[in-house]
Amino acid sequence: MRDVHDVDAGPLGGTMRCGTTKVDDSDLSVCGWADNGSLGVALFSGRNVADSAKSLLELRSAVEHRS
Repeated sequence: MRDVHDVDAGPLGGTMRCGTTKVDDSDLSVCGWADNGSLGVALFSGRNVADSAKSLLELRSAVEHRS
């Protein structure tokens, strides 16, 4: 992993970080979040890190709900 950095974790809070890794000859964006009750990691092919972070926030908002 390289260029790993914090990104906005959105309204659900916690910590979210993204970076880039190499798979064969291609770059792959990797983003993940963690909070007091959940953890998620996603790999994005063909997307830059900023777009990947946005996509993970959308995914997280769709699957994680607090009561």
